[in-house]
Amino acid sequence: MTLVQNPTTLAIEDVPDYISEVATVGADIAVTSSTTLVSVPTLVIPHGPSQRFFFRFGLFFTSNATADFKYRIALLKTSDNTAQAAASYRLRRQTIAPDALTTLVTGFDVANNGSTDITVLSASGTDGFAGGEGIITTAAAAGRLEFQFAQNTSDAGAVTLRAGSFLEYKQF
Repeated sequence: MTLVQNPTTLAIEDVPDYISEVATVGADIAVTSSTTLVSVPTLVIPHGPSQRFFFRFGLFFTSNATADFKYRIALLKTSDNTAQAAASYRLRRQTIAPDALTTLVTGFDVANNGSTDITVLSASGTDGFAGGEGIITTAAAAGRLEFQFAQNTSDAGAVTLRAGSFLEYKQF
């Protein structure tokens, strides 16, 4: 175990030296004919003010060519459920679009305002992946980091987040 000091409260917190929290999606979750993001109830990191985390995630999905796939790593205040920006944020993300299963696309984000969508577009195919790893220092207000997803374009064919998608994290 490692002792870390919370930079806001100055409290000493005892944290494990390994990935201590792992959450998985237990059953498929589908969104049909909607671009409105839905929360993934198990893929959530609750946090206090100014905490630091390392996190890693993998989102396995099925979509058709019209609907595509979008997701958001939402940062929400506990007090009123509104978006808040991270104090510090770095994310290396990777996607494999359903129409290009041999092509890994990477991106790097250096900010998260709590309300930015990331899209995975495809011209054909069905199965895809979005994942990555990052570090975050949360905002001064308590809240949660929450994964959300939806169709990028409304379509009668479902976009499905597959069982086994995961989130793991540790405080540092």
